[in-house]
Amino acid sequence: EKKLKDPDAEDREEARCRAEEEVYARRQAEAEERRRREEEARRRAKEEDEEEEARRRAEEEEARRRAEEEEEEDRRREEKERRAEEERLNKLEEEEAERRRAEEEEEAARNKALEDQ
Repeated sequence: EKKLKDPDAEDREEARCRAEEEVYARRQAEAEERRRREEEARRRAKEEDEEEEARRRAEEEEARRRAEEEEEEDRRREEKERRAEEERLNKLEEEEAERRRAEEEEEAARNKALEDQ
C-alpha cells in the first residue's frame, strides 16, 4: 500500500543509506588519515630527537678527544721544557767543573813554578 502511494520511497531510502554510508566511510578515511599523519609526525619527531642526541654525543666525544689531545700536548711541551732545563743546568755544571779544573791546574802550575824556584 505504501509503495503505491510513494513509488520512489524505496529509492530514496536506498540513496539515503548510501549517502550515510559514504559519509561514514569518508569520516573513517579522514580519521585514519589523521591518525597516519599523527603517527608519522611522532615518528619524525622521535627520529629528530635521536639524531639530535647522536649529534650531542658526537660533539661531547669530540670535545673530550680535543681536551685529551691538548692535555697530551701540554704534557709533551712540559716534558720538553723540563729536559731543556735539565740540559741547561747540566751544561752549567759542566762549565763550572771545567772552570774549577782550569783554576786548579793554574794553581798547581803556579805552585810548581814556586817550588822549582
